[in-house]
Amino acid sequence: FLASASLFLSAADDLKTSPLYRADAVERAALALSLKADEWYDLALRSHAEGSTDLFEQAAARSLELLTRVDLLMEAHPCHRMDRWIAFARAHGVTDQENNTYEANARKIVTYWAAGVQNYSCRVWGGLVRDYYREWLWREFDALRSGKTFDANSFMLEYVRGSGTSPF
Repeated sequence: FLASASLFLSAADDLKTSPLYRADAVERAALALSLKADEWYDLALRSHAEGSTDLFEQAAARSLELLTRVDLLMEAHPCHRMDRWIAFARAHGVTDQENNTYEANARKIVTYWAAGVQNYSCRVWGGLVRDYYREWLWREFDALRSGKTFDANSFMLEYVRGSGTSPF
């Protein structure tokens, strides 16, 4: 995938005026960065398990930095943004209660469906990366540092019950 992303992005000079190419380029670059963030995340977990604190901190910081860059890229995508997804969902409600229910359901679709079925759709969207995936990793790393257990289910439920996206 990384080789294909690089090859695809090498056509930028010829295709940069095409809105479709730009959208695909943003998405491919973000997915490539996501794969790299995953590698650093794995290294952080291995380093922590092996007691290598310095390497753990370096790998954790790098994975979070890469997710920040993924989010920045995806905010430039014309469609793949969490604020857009939430707005579509909320637009169908008549009352505040319906709007809140529709937003919670929209959040569930892209994150937590039920215990044991989470991150099934694994969307790489602006806003979702920073508020869900990056926040998840930050909390998980913080729990590892403090020797506490990270409660992923509580975090996911908290996210589903939330509202909107954090400021870009």
